[in-house]
Amino acid sequence: MDQAEALMHEVESMRVRGASAIARVVAEVFVRQIEESGNLATEDLAVKLQETCDWALRTKPSMSPVVRVVFLVQRALEGGSPNHDFAVALRRTLEDFIRRSERSVEDIGQRASLISQDRSVVVVHSFSGALVSALKGLAAQSPGLVMRFTESRPLRESRFFLQELAGIPLRKELYTDASMDVALEGADLVLLGADAIYADGRFCNKVGSKLMALAAFHRHVPVYVISESLKVIPDELAGLVSMEMRPASEVLEDWQGVDTTGVDVVNQFFEVTPREFVTGYLTEDGLFSPEEVSRYAQV
Repeated sequence: MDQAEALMHEVESMRVRGASAIARVVAEVFVRQIEESGNLATEDLAVKLQETCDWALRTKPSMSPVVRVVFLVQRALEGGSPNHDFAVALRRTLEDFIRRSERSVEDIGQRASLISQDRSVVVVHSFSGALVSALKGLAAQSPGLVMRFTESRPLRESRFFLQELAGIPLRKELYTDASMDVALEGADLVLLGADAIYADGRFCNKVGSKLMALAAFHRHVPVYVISESLKVIPDELAGLVSMEMRPASEVLEDWQGVDTTGVDVVNQFFEVTPREFVTGYLTEDGLFSPEEVSRYAQV
């Protein structure tokens, strides 16, 4: 297994967490394939890059940063016959994408103060790198902060927040997904990540996000989506985003001894939340309303 194939396996096995981190790994896959070709682009490399584009869209169809990486590669492939300059330029473009993504996630933590005023109880669902950055920023500014996490089944991604925040002295509470409304009692703020943000202000994230936002809406608890601007998908690319379906085995893991023969397990992993439930989007550039995120909807 070469380096590119090893990275692809990391993505497929869910060892990489969060849309931005996955997109950076996908970009690195393309970089490795270019390097393994000796930077001497050939028709064989073009075929391999296109096959990897197809794999990325098939494997992570709900993640707009992955769609953006694929768009960068396909635009280069459509630009002309592969040659040395093509390979060098594409590699540089992908490396720039990786650096921009890393920098954006880090900058979001510095912007956390924009949503932290008079907030003492924060409710969080699922996992994202940008959200980790924001939570660390909030914890640094508000030592008495209480963070409530819902499990985010079936893979329970919220446990990774507990790992990331393990060394930070603050109160952490864990709730089942079914008790989302209980977690919202007395809450000041809901924070969610995003796998894709549409130009009209909707966003795609792990299932449960819509229910959390709906419950918060009825309780008049503000909902902020934490995301780097790269996740805003232009309308011309939005058709490439679809809801990822995961294996039934992830849901049935705790059902040993139960006969599930003939049961169709629907393990849809992502869903779209209307903009009406979103108070604002916190990006590396600041805080924006759902109507304002279209400023980033450019290819």
